[in-house]
Amino acid sequence: MSKTILVAGVLALIVAGCAKEDVATAPSPAQGADTAIAATAAIEAEPCVQDEFYSPLPDPEIRFQFPFRVARDRVYESDNGKPRRGLSLEYLEGSADGIWDAVVASMAAAGFEQAQGVEDEPYRGTFKKGGAPSIFAKVDGEAGSNPTGTDVKGSIWLSWGTDGGDASSAP
Repeated sequence: MSKTILVAGVLALIVAGCAKEDVATAPSPAQGADTAIAATAAIEAEPCVQDEFYSPLPDPEIRFQFPFRVARDRVYESDNGKPRRGLSLEYLEGSADGIWDAVVASMAAAGFEQAQGVEDEPYRGTFKKGGAPSIFAKVDGEAGSNPTGTDVKGSIWLSWGTDGGDASSAP
């Protein structure tokens, strides 16, 4: 019987000794965290877009030269059943007069021509360019009912057909 106790005791010491050896060689939680941070820092993120600039607009040449924020971006069906994409931008500086002039200049710089607008509806028009969908634009001097911040001065609504249609009858 004493042999059984002796063997059991020796086995317990061996197992306990091995367990202590594993603890001594395992990295501490702090060391593991440092290693994980170092490994993460070494991994370079792949860009989700290969170009330097991504534009949600149908023509990447359109570059607005004023600070703005994309408030909403949606695809919807127009009254005549055609798919359209609508983009709501919030401008952060200036007034409706200056922003409309900047929109017209940016569209012209991208090769778009403004179609004849309605005289009693200022800050509203359709822009056309061969090979690109027509873009309807409307500038509003009010921030709107649900602005994304307190720094919003007004909004810009842009919409275009996603099936190559014409935006001249845009809402």
